[in-house]
Amino acid sequence: MKKFKINLSVFMVLVIISISILPSFATSVVSTSQAIITDDLMARMDECSDDEKITVYLWYKDIDQNEVDALTTQATGLTREDCEVIDELPSAELLSSLESSDLDADSQMDAYLRRTEAIRDKERERTEIYAEKHREISNAKYNQKSQNIRTALSIADDDTEFSSQFAPLIIAEMTKDEIESASQNLNIDEISLYVEPEMVEQTVQSASTTVNLDKINSIDNLGLTGDNVKVGIIENSRMIFENDGEEELSVYIEKLRKENKVLDLNIVSRITRDQTTPTTITTDNGGVIDDYGNVAVIQGVPNPVSEHATCVAKTLFSVAPDIKIYSCDSQLENIETMISAGVNLINVSVGANPQNVSTYAYTPMEKWFDYIVANHGVTVFCAAGNTGDDGDEIINEETGALDMPGQRPHSPALAYNVISVGAYCDILAYGDNASPISEDTLYDYSAYKNSLGDNIHGCEKPDVVAPATFNGGGTSVASPFLAGIASLIYELKPSLVNQPHLMKSIVMASCHRKVKQYTEHSLPEFVSGTQEYINDGITERQGAGAPDAWTIASIVCQGTYGIGELTGADTNINVVQPPYGAENMNVSISWLRANTASDNTLTHVEDDDVVEGQLSNVNLRINHNDTLLKASSLVYSSTEMCYFPLSDTNYNYQIKLLNESVGSETIRYAYAWSTDNMRGAPISQDGFYHIRNFSSKRYATYNTASETPQAVQRAVSSQSAFSDIHQWIIQQSGTSYNIMTAYGDTNLYLGQNSTSSGSTIPSQLKTVAESINIVHNEDGTVSFFNSTNDRILTYSGSNLVWKTFSSTSTLLSNQKWNLEKVNYLRGDANVDGQIENTETGANLDVDIIQNYLSGLLSLNNRQRYLADVDRDGYISVMDASKIGGMSSNKYLY
Repeated sequence: MKKFKINLSVFMVLVIISISILPSFATSVVSTSQAIITDDLMARMDECSDDEKITVYLWYKDIDQNEVDALTTQATGLTREDCEVIDELPSAELLSSLESSDLDADSQMDAYLRRTEAIRDKERERTEIYAEKHREISNAKYNQKSQNIRTALSIADDDTEFSSQFAPLIIAEMTKDEIESASQNLNIDEISLYVEPEMVEQTVQSASTTVNLDKINSIDNLGLTGDNVKVGIIENSRMIFENDGEEELSVYIEKLRKENKVLDLNIVSRITRDQTTPTTITTDNGGVIDDYGNVAVIQGVPNPVSEHATCVAKTLFSVAPDIKIYSCDSQLENIETMISAGVNLINVSVGANPQNVSTYAYTPMEKWFDYIVANHGVTVFCAAGNTGDDGDEIINEETGALDMPGQRPHSPALAYNVISVGAYCDILAYGDNASPISEDTLYDYSAYKNSLGDNIHGCEKPDVVAPATFNGGGTSVASPFLAGIASLIYELKPSLVNQPHLMKSIVMASCHRKVKQYTEHSLPEFVSGTQEYINDGITERQGAGAPDAWTIASIVCQGTYGIGELTGADTNINVVQPPYGAENMNVSISWLRANTASDNTLTHVEDDDVVEGQLSNVNLRINHNDTLLKASSLVYSSTEMCYFPLSDTNYNYQIKLLNESVGSETIRYAYAWSTDNMRGAPISQDGFYHIRNFSSKRYATYNTASETPQAVQRAVSSQSAFSDIHQWIIQQSGTSYNIMTAYGDTNLYLGQNSTSSGSTIPSQLKTVAESINIVHNEDGTVSFFNSTNDRILTYSGSNLVWKTFSSTSTLLSNQKWNLEKVNYLRGDANVDGQIENTETGANLDVDIIQNYLSGLLSLNNRQRYLADVDRDGYISVMDASKIGGMSSNKYLY
């Protein structure tokens, strides 16, 4: 097969539906070849002779991704959800103490890391086993189907430029007749013209050096370094290594010489490698990697080095020094080699300016990235680009080409599923008349223009903005800065890599500010325009705003996030969030755009059978007290965000997702929220929840009307109807859990009643805990099992019953449950949403514990749970002491 340099934009993903490889690849007549052949290719075919070869993209019907998942589970015994085994995360109070440099914080964190090292290794091992097998099975199916397609279409090896192992894509040279014949094949969804774009590095805007920002100090102090996390960078050339001399730098030196610049080799920024002689590794797709320990270079990357690639790598290492960086250029084979090596976090700080404005906002590059993120669990951060001050968009009237892109981001930053990052200057040291300015300020070069107002269906970008006053500046370093923070979170919670849209929601939900857009001075590098505010939600120039590393970690530690699937109907998520000293709350959602075909049982291809993939539209509403509090309704987007003030009296909030999509595809969504004063709970599932049945949408409820304590199902028609009879305490007990009512002063546990199994008799509550296993399902729900009796918790009528369930049983929708977080914190013994009483200066939480220990006060279930601050199963003076010191961060919990 010929080896061509084919850049990223060939990843045009008109990703089609998942179907198995058909035994026959016979052709049939379609209504018109234009249904398959794109307009630009038709125009090219009109110009060329009959025997001339044209390079084209061939997109065929996708393999069955559900089958790949099932075969992966069959081979490994694991599902994506099984990869998640970490049950203890560092408390937000511990993170806060680290940020405040408390004396015992480092030792506490070291103890946590030692204590959880084995379980984190286990989660990482499971995740890697699942991902490797999933890639292996997927690659084999793509290879087989691609071979069948090429055989059926008589495409010779010499005419095959590329055959993807990660997407349903072939790039081939074909004559007009061959293209027309291919368009009649039922397995071909689209044939389009391949035009190789010019990849350009985003312009660097600043010579400032790396700044140790407060926003990531707490992450560094956690002891998280990115250990065992693989991060890929896509660059036009490789980074500069510590032993590179004039020979390796010759191209770079010549470039500077033409600019009348001289390179001082003594001050060139370089990357230190763990070993100077690489270990050669061959991946499953036949790619070859030079592995230097902390750095790996995909063979085939152009030899010339660049300062740009070095700055990107240096930024990543400055945030996460123990990650492993895989360096790759934009050739297709090299990209797939990097993914085959297990890279599931990629930074892209290069971009392409497309040739035609009609496809600008959603290019082949964007389509491929959306496919990779949605189907292969790869999180992608993209530099938005440095074209924000380029003026108006200029279109060539004769050719339709885009001569000037205006303020638009370059490809692939407009992809729906990636995280696109703009740039701001942190803590300015200068301003008008040399007066200091101490506010973070948006750079005017930060690209932002999108579909808003111009009717071009690109995604609203950027998603967020990040600091760029180090390592050369520009969005090119803002993006890896944020990707470095994500790598730290993936070290802490490895299984999050399976849900890249969840990381996107978490990053957006961590935003509690928009940076300044100055209008009162004339400094050329800063924006003059309307100031955007965090209360506005997602805005044109700054997206969700400026993420905060500490808050990102706190969201993960508290577990204030989730995933789900939306099919047709809307969905509600009822959560409880007391203020705990906070004033505002950010709720963010994101969903995946999956490029598909409209029908996987096609017998005849019509004009509307092949689609790019549903452009889903999900609107976000926040209800409080049964009243609309805030709404977000972007048109061209895969994200929504609502920012609103917290109530001091009513803590019930409803996150309402409205499916406004035209199609009926299942939408995979994620949500996350944070307050502007995060403190948190240390264990991912230990806490309070509403437990809602996935099928009936009814809630598990303590039946107080019955003489025998029972757990039943009740509909909750309004937020005001929620009370503590709807709240359940989930407590970890070894490797399983106890589920206890939050109501009353007697510990009542959800238990297996053997006499009611499979019947409509309500499940009885017991005073003795029974171990229950919680299993995470792929759609974001959970199921409750009693492994001792082989029972599963099931909704039946209006009751909760335990039905027989074996390894061969089919999981039913009424055996799935949504957990909706009731986010009370340990230490809040009086359950008032505060750790201390600021009105009187007295700490009522401490008083409650002291009175309880003195026998002057009895506590209900919720109070007992929250008063056990040190989580040893007992309430003691130590708990009172820790609560007393929490406001000053003297004690950890």
